[in-house]
Amino acid sequence: MDSSQSSRSTTLLIPAFFGRYLHVRTLRRVPVRYAALVLYVALLLPLPSHTRIDLEVARWFTDGKQVWEACYLRIEDIERCNSATGFAIYPTLTDLQARLAYLKQHQLNLFAPP
Repeated sequence: MDSSQSSRSTTLLIPAFFGRYLHVRTLRRVPVRYAALVLYVALLLPLPSHTRIDLEVARWFTDGKQVWEACYLRIEDIERCNSATGFAIYPTLTDLQARLAYLKQHQLNLFAPP
């Protein structure tokens, strides 16, 4: 459930909300259309509210990734960096090593020159 609310998933909802808005705009009866728009906007208002806890989680995630990256660039050992930082950037180690090797070979992402 927590993963479904991550930033990569919630951005996919933008077209859905826009489509719903366009649908409401096509309602033929004007009073119904305006009432539906007011209700729709009222329901959407709480969505972007970020609590202090949300911001703390985002900061923890950002800091964890940065510390893990610095560790990996130093020692290039996934398990040691997971242990040293207390942060795992990928839930399973199945193909992470291969992905990191590809990034390093092609100088992409964390291996890109500054």
